[in-house]
Amino acid sequence: MITGFDIIYYSIYLLCLVASFKASSKNLPGLIFLRLILVSGLIVEGIVEVLQYFKLNENWPYYAYIPLEYIFMCFYLAANTYKQVLKRIILYSIIPYLLTAFILTATKYKFEFFPAYIYNMNCFLSVIWLVMMLMNLEVVNHHSPLKIPAFWIFTGFLIFYAGIFFFNGAYNYFLKNDPFVADQLRNYINTGLNYLLYSVLTYAFVCSAIMKKY
Repeated sequence: MITGFDIIYYSIYLLCLVASFKASSKNLPGLIFLRLILVSGLIVEGIVEVLQYFKLNENWPYYAYIPLEYIFMCFYLAANTYKQVLKRIILYSIIPYLLTAFILTATKYKFEFFPAYIYNMNCFLSVIWLVMMLMNLEVVNHHSPLKIPAFWIFTGFLIFYAGIFFFNGAYNYFLKNDPFVADQLRNYINTGLNYLLYSVLTYAFVCSAIMKKY
């Protein structure tokens, strides 16, 4: 059932997606991978809504989306660094991540439950890469980092993944012991982090579009 929180969420999401197609890959390298994350995420959200409506298992789409999200994120980050060692480390991490995700899926989850460990591993690795990207962010012509679209992209995802990493542990605990509290956590923390992420991404895309004009 779609709630008021969901209506706000999808509105911000769609605005962010539209803004991504106004941005420019010239000042935002790897933009295509951000668009792929947004498009695939929206498709999965739609599938989950349908599964919830028919009271079917809503968790299985995440077994495809979460690994895809990590792959797209790694390619996006790799496109934004000229440091070859860092680029290789990020890209080479994809294989062990996918192997671990496959093992967890086959032995622990079997497509029945939300793959929290797989998502947390995604969040943990992404936080590490994003911190390294921010530390190595290249400032061109002495511009303030606040005027660089990539800075906002990195920051938005960093806050989001760090927040989700800690949220998942608490959410799974309350889901088993107090579903009402778990539902409130989802509405206010998880949804709030999504609001923040897509708002920051939208701002970054708008900055990119403005820079494209000049």
